[in-house]
Amino acid sequence: MVNEALLHDLEHAIGAVHASAMGGMLAYEIGRENNIPAYVVDPVVVDEMAGYAERNGGLTAYLGTNDLREVERMVKHGDEFAALVVNSRRLRPMDEIRITLLANAGVLIQWRETRILVDGIHRNTHAPFSGLSQQVFSDLLRGANGLGGIQHLLYTHGHIDHFTAEENVRYLRQHPAWTLMLPEQVLLEHPDFLEQVTAHCGDIQRLRTGQAVTTCDLTEHVRVQAIHTAHAGREFSSVQHVCYLLRLGDRSLLLLSDSACSRESFSSLGSEPIDGVLANPLFLNQPEGRLILSEILCPAKLIVYHIPFRGEDTIGFRRMVERDVKKYKDRFPPTAILWNKLQTMVC
Repeated sequence: MVNEALLHDLEHAIGAVHASAMGGMLAYEIGRENNIPAYVVDPVVVDEMAGYAERNGGLTAYLGTNDLREVERMVKHGDEFAALVVNSRRLRPMDEIRITLLANAGVLIQWRETRILVDGIHRNTHAPFSGLSQQVFSDLLRGANGLGGIQHLLYTHGHIDHFTAEENVRYLRQHPAWTLMLPEQVLLEHPDFLEQVTAHCGDIQRLRTGQAVTTCDLTEHVRVQAIHTAHAGREFSSVQHVCYLLRLGDRSLLLLSDSACSRESFSSLGSEPIDGVLANPLFLNQPEGRLILSEILCPAKLIVYHIPFRGEDTIGFRRMVERDVKKYKDRFPPTAILWNKLQTMVC
């Protein structure tokens, strides 16, 4: 069975470098996309194949050509197998950022060997926004279906559609984290939480209210900035809330979560290019939000998230988002909607 351990060995050529490693990677992608287990078999092959492999290795073994321009043309013309090969883990560009939606604003960010879960573990059952399904939470606990190997947990605030303490304790006891980063208010509201998880976290970053920006290096090439912003809605003015700017090598990704549409909060970000912004629907719906996106942040790609799943949308967000994306498409860069369980997109 293809699991995270096998995938790691295949990607890093543990034992040997061989074209057959692609089989496990392709099987993993097919299984993940269809939410089923993936298996590979390694039948006996002897040296009579060595000459063929030398002449026909690389992409030629799968697509008949090693010409990347020809491969790109195949993908653009709808060749699904070519797209699967190109999107397999072995062939992804090193700087590609993969974003997978768990529920609401809970997203798994993958870049190279780094896996960051933002607002990812919450089991609310009565809020207007979707919580984790039992299946996804089970996969997290088991590290299954592509949800293993998470190193860093980041939280923007303590609302139950973003964070629930009991589920985070269960997760961290089974999967210790390198980094846990969250507003200090969350810890004050859950006084036993810190004691329960301290032994399971390498570094706990308490984001203090009076500090506008907190910077933390997660790895040598990954830096996160927690930027204090107001929570959307006057009724939530007392909520301590941050958004996160992830610096992934030369790439950058900004996650706005429940940030209010206030240009003062983001004026300092206009000096550097941002590859992708994950914005809640209010940033498209409100004039101030559209101004922030189009004149201050100016991302290369816009992703709208924090949307209830189909069948759970009691507030009409899905219909509003569809309408606003179409209505304002000429004002924004390429825009995608992240609103389906375990939906993955690339930035």
